[in-house]
Amino acid sequence: MGLTLEGDSVVAIIITVIIIIIIIIIIMIIIIIIITTIIIIISIMITILEPQQDTIFGELKMVHTQSEQERKLQFDKNLMDAMFTPRSARGAATTPRKSWTGPKPQGLCLLDNSRAHNVAIVLTKLAMSTKELSQAIRVFDTGSTWLRADHVELLTVAMPTTSEATKLLANKDKEDTLRDVERRMLPLCNLSPARIKVMKFALSYQTIRESLMERCQVLQQAAEESRNSVPFRELLAIVLEAGNYINGGDQANAQGERVRAFGIESLQSLANFKAIKKDETPKGRPGSERADSYGILADFSDSIAELQELRCLLENLDKLVAKRHPVEVRQEDREIVEEIARKLRTVMLCCEKWEDLFPQLSVDLQPNLMYRIHIFNGEGVDVRLHLFFQDASETYVHSHRANFHSVCLYGSYVNEIWDVGDDRQGEFGEHFEFNRSRDEALKKPGDRKFGSLLCKTCWKHSTGSSYFLDATTYHRTVQESGKALTLYIKGKAKPFHTMALSREERPDWKGTNCLEERVDPCDFKRISKDASDLLRSGICDRFFLPPI
Repeated sequence: MGLTLEGDSVVAIIITVIIIIIIIIIIMIIIIIIITTIIIIISIMITILEPQQDTIFGELKMVHTQSEQERKLQFDKNLMDAMFTPRSARGAATTPRKSWTGPKPQGLCLLDNSRAHNVAIVLTKLAMSTKELSQAIRVFDTGSTWLRADHVELLTVAMPTTSEATKLLANKDKEDTLRDVERRMLPLCNLSPARIKVMKFALSYQTIRESLMERCQVLQQAAEESRNSVPFRELLAIVLEAGNYINGGDQANAQGERVRAFGIESLQSLANFKAIKKDETPKGRPGSERADSYGILADFSDSIAELQELRCLLENLDKLVAKRHPVEVRQEDREIVEEIARKLRTVMLCCEKWEDLFPQLSVDLQPNLMYRIHIFNGEGVDVRLHLFFQDASETYVHSHRANFHSVCLYGSYVNEIWDVGDDRQGEFGEHFEFNRSRDEALKKPGDRKFGSLLCKTCWKHSTGSSYFLDATTYHRTVQESGKALTLYIKGKAKPFHTMALSREERPDWKGTNCLEERVDPCDFKRISKDASDLLRSGICDRFFLPPI
């Protein structure tokens, strides 16, 4: 009985071991299957991520599979390690980097090192020596092929000042002992700035002439096409007939008061042409009632919308300028300034008592020159109208305390831009400067300054035109015959002084420098009406020339 039990136990043990072995084998098979699956998946992913052979990176892979001698790309690991290894970890054998210093100047130094360095850089750009260049300028040799206008222009930086020229000429006999840059500047001491300017113009004359001739040819071609255009002639004839009808109607035609011609520049006013309501028609304007019946005149309700748009424009410009530092108008404000001028002109034409629409309106007088009608005074800008008197002009050259925009609403005047020349010799090689911000009456004599007064440019500021003037720019207005009305907008800040320039130490200001005077409020309406009447007269008088 005992033997039987022992035999059964052995059999049970053997079966258990066999089962365990089978389980282990199954587990190992499962693990192998899992590992194989993972390897297959990774291989598939690597195969997917591998670049294709027809791409740049695929070609790079092919390069790396070639032998070492055939490789196109070389990567130096040692160099990479050296680049990113801190200096302290490189060992004591590494020598510290020494700062480079240029060679010490050889010879006598008369100029400041910074000035000498800048001049040396400029002189290295010249294609010839300063002796050759100064000799060519002295004899006005413009026939040399190697001499260009930019060479001469470089001399404006390298030219020695008066004090530098004095030092250099004092050591002229010691030229061999001078430093290289001083030695090269020595031939320039005897050149005058005027001669350099003339030489520069002479060298650039041909290029300027070709450019201007090309523009003139385009203008001539456009003029010929306009002159020979039949539709354009018919259009001018229709405009002429319409203008005669608006000016005088059939009565003017019967009396022979027809206008026979008008200026082409007047066509610019055609787009902005608006008349007034029938009950607001100025006296002496026959034909306006007839034009109203045909819908030519603007409806009075339009003026209300124009007024609202005008106020929005003024407020927007005021907020924009108030955020700036300093609080000044800029060239970029020109578009909104011109739009303000158009809206204001419409309001003045359509509203008989337009001044009542501006609660801040006030007027002051600049004797012998103009009335200043202040219509808006905000945190950022001052807006006013300038009503110039008959044949009034500013007789002195001056700057302003702030930048400003000007738009001409009626009439015209010539605006002259002035500057100080760099000449220091001759009868007019000096001028006198007056600070009007500190001495408003200009009773004190002016401060003597070097350089003559030169009128750089001028242009006609006429109806519809506008310009921006920087506060530091010197200018003068010359009034033509007749009155003028302009819109003037400036910022609230006054970062500069008003300076006046004259060739005389105690000039006769001829009454145009009188201080501003207050105007009686009772006269505000009269002066405002004069301004609007001027605009109304300009509707047709500006658009059409007087009868021939």
